[in-house]
Parts: sequence; structure tokens; C-alpha cells
Amino acid sequence: MTAVVLWVTSLSHAGDRAINLHGALLITADSNTANSSFLYSVNPVTHAMSKISVGSQGLQSIVEGYNHRNAWIAPYGIFMDTQNSYVLCMSLSTGQITEVPIKGSGPTRIISNKMGVFVISQGNGLIGELDKIDPKTKRVVRSRAIKGMLNAITTGRNGTVYVAGDFINPGKSLMTTAYYAIDGNNLKTKLLRVSNGPPGPNSLLYWHGRLFVANGGDMSQKGYGTTVTVLNSRTLKPVTQYAVGLVPNEILALPDAKSILVLKYYPHATLPLPYGVRIFPATGRVETMKVPESSGAVVVGNHVWCVTFGGELVEVPIGGAKGTWKTSLPFGLKPGVQWNGFFPSDIAFMR
Repeated sequence: MTAVVLWVTSLSHAGDRAINLHGALLITADSNTANSSFLYSVNPVTHAMSKISVGSQGLQSIVEGYNHRNAWIAPYGIFMDTQNSYVLCMSLSTGQITEVPIKGSGPTRIISNKMGVFVISQGNGLIGELDKIDPKTKRVVRSRAIKGMLNAITTGRNGTVYVAGDFINPGKSLMTTAYYAIDGNNLKTKLLRVSNGPPGPNSLLYWHGRLFVANGGDMSQKGYGTTVTVLNSRTLKPVTQYAVGLVPNEILALPDAKSILVLKYYPHATLPLPYGVRIFPATGRVETMKVPESSGAVVVGNHVWCVTFGGELVEVPIGGAKGTWKTSLPFGLKPGVQWNGFFPSDIAFMR
């Protein structure tokens, strides 16, 4: 891995810090208390770590802007009655953090593609919102109300955006899951599939013309899930399903272009889960990969970097390389600790 540069210079205000994050990992340190949350930048070569204050609670998701020198962050807020109605945009050259107002409230997931920056919001849990942001002007240019508690979003070919979430269907005792395929240009919904199948999605991945769904589920509704469902990206009809074990949380494309990695996530940090699962869709082969349970992960070169709910940053080589590197982060929940304070929620790589 080539050397990278990471430096932080403190000025008079935290929001005015000058930060060069070329080739750095950014980790969101979430908080459900009245305290501010933080970002941590980590050099993947030297493992040097720096703290960045963002002044918002409930950081959920972070991505690198498409062909723009910005990091985009979705800060949900603390509770349903204190949801945020903005996302954060941080310049990777100056470190300046800007609040970008959105139409939705309670932003949970954010992605970026050639069409713009897209964020889904929970709203009142019955009707969510998809907002499209112009990364140059940092303003919302289109919005669409979408039925359901929106849980997952990914991008496909030609800027298509896929969104999934659960909603209450009259006459049904359990939540129903909906999958939307949306034109990234005008936000027109092109396809809709409704399913009473596996527990609702934790994440989506578009890969080689198909949509992979991590059926992590929710104990309060259908119980925790154990499968990954594969949908045809044009019809959104199921193609196949893989058994991967308890609570699949995130799906990553691996650099061999032949396999994907499914990571697990147990949200109460009270018991260790089996390792991640590597799937080879062409043959249907499923293998165990020694990646720990994760609240967020990213592929950098031939390595997977993941953050655990208990507060560890772990680097795992792909393809048979031996050894891992890990360190305890300055935050995280441990078994038996109440749900408060700081814990890692997502990780992204900034080039």
C-alpha cells in the first residue's frame, strides 16, 4: 500500500481546521446523548488517529463525494422527537463542515454517484423522504416522499438509486418490506416490489446487475434475520437466497470482482458472532472469512477495514494473506454497558 499524507492543524475554531485526508479512513463516533458526536480520521499506513468535532448527534452514515473533495454525513439526531433536518458536508481540503438543509427529518443513510448526493430519512416512520443534493451548490434539488421506514440505499447503473424499507400494511400483523428503483435524475420511481418475506433489509448492494439484500431484520417485528436475498435489478424479483447466519448487516464488493463479503452485526454487543461470510455468486459457494461483527466496513485495496460496536478498528487482509491489525478506539460499548455515550457507526475511505 502506498504512503499517504494525513495532517491536522488546529486553528481558533474546530470547524475551521485544515485537514488533508487524502488516503485516510473516516469513522463516525455516534452519540445518542446530548453531547456532540465526533469523526476520527485514521491513516491506514501509520495508524495515526485524529479527532474532529462535528457538533451533531446521532451520526449514522458517511461517504466520499463522487468526484468532489467532500465527505457527506447523515446525522439522524438523538430520538424521534429530536431528529435533525440536515446533512453534513465536510471539505477534505479545508476541514470546514457545512450543514445542508434537507426536506426529510432523521437522515440515516447517504450515498453519492454521478447524479448527486442522495440521503434517506426516517420521518415519522410511516412516510420517509429521499433527498437529492447538488454537491456543487450543496442544496437539495429534488425530493420524494416514500412510504415506509427507509433502512437501506445503494446506487446502480446509470445513476439508478435503490431504496428499501419497511411499512405497516393494513391487515398484516408484521411489517411489509418495499423495494424501490428510482431514476437518479428526476427521482421517478421506476419499479416497486412489496414482500412479506425475510426480515427487513439492513443494507443493499448493486453488483453485476443484481441487487443483494442483507436481511438483518428487527427483533420487535420479524426477529433477527439470517439470509441474503438476491433480486433481479430490473424486475426486483428474487433470484436466489443465501443462508449466512445471524444478523447480516452490510454487504461489500470485493476487489476480485467475483465475490462479495457479508458482515454481521449484533446491536447489543452482548455476545460475539461468527465471522463474516464470503459468497461467490457464480458458483454459489459460501465461505467463512475472519472478519469480526461490524457496525461499518470499507474495502481499501486488498484489505477490509471494519469498526465494531464494542469499539475496535480492525484491518483484515483478503485473499489468504496472514495477520490482522486492530486497535481499541477511544469510544465504544462493551458487554453489559448501557446504551449511552459514544460508539462507532460507520467508516469510509477518503482518497
